[in-house]
Amino acid sequence: MPGRTAQLRELIDTVAPCWAGEALVARRYFSSGHRTPERDIRWIGFQVFKEFNGGGVYGGPGATVASILDAASRRAAAVNLATPPAEVTRILDDLSFAVDELRHMAEFMGLYALAGGDPARSLDSLGDLANARRLAALRHSLRATTVGRTAVDLSEGGGLGLQFGMRAHFTDHPPASEVDREVVRLSESILADESSHLLMRFRGTEALDDDERTWAELTGNLLAISVQKLKERNEQFSCPLPDDELLAVTTDRALGRQYVSRNLGFIMAGL
Repeated sequence: MPGRTAQLRELIDTVAPCWAGEALVARRYFSSGHRTPERDIRWIGFQVFKEFNGGGVYGGPGATVASILDAASRRAAAVNLATPPAEVTRILDDLSFAVDELRHMAEFMGLYALAGGDPARSLDSLGDLANARRLAALRHSLRATTVGRTAVDLSEGGGLGLQFGMRAHFTDHPPASEVDREVVRLSESILADESSHLLMRFRGTEALDDDERTWAELTGNLLAISVQKLKERNEQFSCPLPDDELLAVTTDRALGRQYVSRNLGFIMAGL
């Protein structure tokens, strides 16, 4: 599939600057005086909310980890000898995905408590970011088409920019506090879970048509999501990147290629 591989490479080349931007947000936050205990509670609390709510990735408005588990469990309860094996596989995939996300949520809840977060706060209050609302609304609006849904699926995880940014920082500055050691452990755990998921999502584009219009639409949709997701990430960490630098990053293809070369070789090799 030389044509499809070229289309995927162009897609990645277009959106990778935003992934690199998420890594830059993490490095800038942890390596500067911008970081405070209060801001730690803010970003960790938002991550708890995000693992539960999905920010528009899990489905339409109102979809959460709990609703995925509930729906998959109901489908599992209805399985009988006439159920196609492929349907059972889809149920298992949904359950496995939701369990992974719920585990990540539980781990970030532990980190939130360790950082001194208030356990009396509601989950919704932890997710009260303007750019998060805009991102969820954008993803919901794009779900109306097959190409839009594909873009939403590909946008999950932001090319693992946050995790690779944390890895880069803590490789140069080994964690000295209990909170930082737990941040590193969680980041590496998520990388282990999500790297294979990311590759499978990109391989899933095989179901799309090869025509230029489809891929132009997919690229435009994914870029729009990725730019908004970078804005969300920056707000989550109390804006370590000023607006002008953030916008410049989104079009810096050299930075994106450097990020992919350093961190996402497994995707390029697997296409």
